[in-house]
Amino acid sequence: MDHQLSENKLILMYVIREKENIQASDLSDYVLFRGYMDYFSMQNYIAELCEAGLVLEVIKDDLRYYTLHPQGEEVVELFKARIPHSIREEIREYAENIWKLKEI
Repeated sequence: MDHQLSENKLILMYVIREKENIQASDLSDYVLFRGYMDYFSMQNYIAELCEAGLVLEVIKDDLRYYTLHPQGEEVVELFKARIPHSIREEIREYAENIWKLKEI
């Protein structure tokens, strides 16, 4: 697996970890807005992560949600250093400030 591919998958798992039960639309909005990857690559990576059992997909009330499987959590913990620190900080900051405000 090349470096960019694995970094993009880690970014997706990191976002999902920071915003547990994230709606697919929120995930794609955030990832595309930040320019981390294009839409089609993101969809492909999510499908691969779900197929590998690292990310769980739940459909409820016609909405698609993603959550991290415990095995995915382990992968993020082991390899999060491969995600640039600035990106990890952006994701954490967004999760703390924007997504929490949307829930209120």
